[in-house]
Amino acid sequence: MNETPDVQEQVPEGAFMIETIDQFAQLIQDWHSNTVATIKHMIDVPDGMEVVIEGEEPFKMEGEIQRGYKLGLNIALNYLGPLPFGSAPEPDESKPH
Repeated sequence: MNETPDVQEQVPEGAFMIETIDQFAQLIQDWHSNTVATIKHMIDVPDGMEVVIEGEEPFKMEGEIQRGYKLGLNIALNYLGPLPFGSAPEPDESKPH
């Protein structure tokens, strides 16, 4: 009585199966690159920008608030750091070895 569920049935809607380690590595690299770029963009918030958070009073991004905000984002960037791996380019089969 081996009633192992079909793996495909466990994949959430909108997701897809990762079929190779290269595909998995590329997904991680893309996620990391996009996350770092987003955080770097967020660090560049201009002085005096008004911030609205649902349920809170609006406030301006300036002084100690802005300093703490940028410090937190820099801590996040340091935490993410560079990935401890990379991908090697595919060998060019048209060139002689």
